[in-house]
Amino acid sequence: MNPSARIPLLFLALALAGAARASSDDLLDMTERLDRLDKLDFDQMIEKAERCTRTRSFGCSESQLRAARKLALDPRTKGALRLAEDHLAEQQRQQAEEEAQAAEQERELQLAEARLQEAQEAQEQAERQAERQAAREAQAARDNESSNTGANIALFAGLLSQQLRGQAAERIADNARAQRFAQVQAEAKANIARDQERFAQERARLAEQRAQAQRNQQDAARRAQERARQTQAAAQAARDAARQQGQQQAQQRVAGVTSGAGTLNSTSTSTGSGGTASNGAAGSGSTAAADPAPANPSAAGGKKSYPGLPKVLTWEWSDFQLNENTVKNWCERKTSWIRETFVGSENKLISVGSCSCKVDNSMAPLQPSYGCKFNYTWQQNVPDFSAR
Repeated sequence: MNPSARIPLLFLALALAGAARASSDDLLDMTERLDRLDKLDFDQMIEKAERCTRTRSFGCSESQLRAARKLALDPRTKGALRLAEDHLAEQQRQQAEEEAQAAEQERELQLAEARLQEAQEAQEQAERQAERQAAREAQAARDNESSNTGANIALFAGLLSQQLRGQAAERIADNARAQRFAQVQAEAKANIARDQERFAQERARLAEQRAQAQRNQQDAARRAQERARQTQAAAQAARDAARQQGQQQAQQRVAGVTSGAGTLNSTSTSTGSGGTASNGAAGSGSTAAADPAPANPSAAGGKKSYPGLPKVLTWEWSDFQLNENTVKNWCERKTSWIRETFVGSENKLISVGSCSCKVDNSMAPLQPSYGCKFNYTWQQNVPDFSAR
């Protein structure tokens, strides 16, 4: 074959090889971007599920976790999904316990009201019986007085002094019984009044507890919304940074492809003017086209950089309305979860602060609740928020 005819075929093969390499770089870059988007979607679903769990919107939490299961493909995401599901189950169990406690308190209040009603009815019945007994005794006295006839006048005269003494003794006994009855009746009324006052205070205290519980739930919801707004703002900043990085990479690829095409055209032109005697020129052109500048910085082994990164962040993790069962190992579970979320991530966990829990009686003084929190510091190297 004529050497002048072999040279154009060589340049055509080199051009096809350069295009194939550019397509491969584009495919790898697109795959990385899709993986980052999947991570962002998964983290957003987990965060939204946690936010819904804290506000006890369990339907919202279950919906987000069902969607997140489809993206849990590696140990880190599976661990984060498992912890979010455990937190959901824990909150559901805690709500069921609180509802059972509230129902038990309501039942005790109803029983106390029933006992008070029974005491009032018994007191009223005793008063009616005492009135009937007094009426019977008065009627009997009148009957005894009317039964005396003229035949008994002599006997009555002889026994008058004795009868008067007996009547006086009976009147004294009657007065004593009446005084005792009045005393018992006054004590019963006083007890009923004290019970009514105590039940009124108990009702007022329960009403205040319910109102305080509602206020605490509203405060917790507001804190969760504030954390959600901060997380959304950080996620939006990360998406903006990723979008800007993608645009920069696309511009670099276009510049690299344009530079490679210019080298090929220049070499082809010099070869055509050399004729059959330009074998050395053809070899030089082949060497320049076989090693073009890479379009993707990562293909050449370079490390990607992101605007504003790396940076060090300190976040707080907190939870409230915990009972005695859930507060026992809360610190161990939550700090372990934070550490697991950084496993396999490009972001770096620097430190986890001390975890503390304290009693919070603002919601249910009769049934103490607890609040726990800790801080953790981490270095964000990439904008995909693979660990929060």
